[in-house]
Amino acid sequence: EKLVQPIETRKKQILYLGSLSKVRGVKDYIDAMQYVPKDYTLVLIGSFSSSEFENECRQSPNWDRVNYLGFKPMNEALVLLAESYIALSVLHPEKNYLTSLPTKGFEYMAAGIPTIISNFEYWKPFFDKSMLMIEPKKPELLGQQINLLIEDKGLYQKLALASQENVKKYSWENEAKKLMDFYEDIHSNK
Repeated sequence: EKLVQPIETRKKQILYLGSLSKVRGVKDYIDAMQYVPKDYTLVLIGSFSSSEFENECRQSPNWDRVNYLGFKPMNEALVLLAESYIALSVLHPEKNYLTSLPTKGFEYMAAGIPTIISNFEYWKPFFDKSMLMIEPKKPELLGQQINLLIEDKGLYQKLALASQENVKKYSWENEAKKLMDFYEDIHSNK
């Protein structure tokens, strides 16, 4: 399966892939669905952090808008990602998230899926040109941004293309070249 799908073939689904916990914004994603057109579904792929949190999510009045698929092997998860319209990674401002980069952001970028992500300062140089960056813990704001991507086809297309371009900077080949250049530099300065 090709990771980047044509926009016309993408399903009306908003996807989050990863550990399903409060600090990863999962409850916010569910709550945001009340502001999103009824023909869109929230797809959750991953395992819940606890049965208490899963129950809390299932009690939400918006749970009927959720397609919870549980844990999926990465190859299946990437197919589901590729056919999704929007991806989410609006993590809460926990100390360990503020200064680390989300792998999800790069996976979503590689799929060319317009993504809404936390507006953490540390993340901006990596994602601000190719993703919508918003303040976390605000389901209504998240709903508005989802709607913006649904309604503004020009913005959607711009972010999809920017993601595909941006991710090229972070390939293993580029990282290997940087490392080799670094070693060459050290070696030649002996």
